[in-house]
Amino acid sequence: AVIDRGRVWSEASAVNAGSLAAQNKLPPLVPYTLAAFDVWKALPERIGCDVDYHQTGGYKIATTPQEVARLRAGLEAQRRAGLPVRFMEPDEIRAETPWLSDAVLAATWCPLDSFASPTRVGPGLHGTLARLGVAIAEDTHIRSIDASDGAIRLETDAGAFRASQLVIAA
Repeated sequence: AVIDRGRVWSEASAVNAGSLAAQNKLPPLVPYTLAAFDVWKALPERIGCDVDYHQTGGYKIATTPQEVARLRAGLEAQRRAGLPVRFMEPDEIRAETPWLSDAVLAATWCPLDSFASPTRVGPGLHGTLARLGVAIAEDTHIRSIDASDGAIRLETDAGAFRASQLVIAA
């Protein structure tokens, strides 16, 4: 079941920019991020809907010496975790990205950074769940969660739900 306090895919998930940046993930999350890119690539076929997924690569920029130091520190940790990230000095930035401000002191580039259209992903997932017979309870508030007997029982204002697993995706 999908239980949402509002309309499914109507809040932040419907109005974000669709950024799927690898560079903003903590190093312990990088393996999951790398695996998620495979899921994103296969998603259109799995849900029968074009989600406008593009793996274009992306920059992370620094405009102060403190931000440059954080970029460098993060870069090494991300590389150790398996993320292909490269550091860019000002001359390289100007040659490759002349549209960036001269205030940019350093940048990192990751070819895996991607984006997808939230206005396509949400309806596509919603339609797939409905076709699969997944219960979708919208405008529903969870009153209590009980997992004392090994199963999870949720009491909502739309009735009770039982599950073996629970994901809270707020």
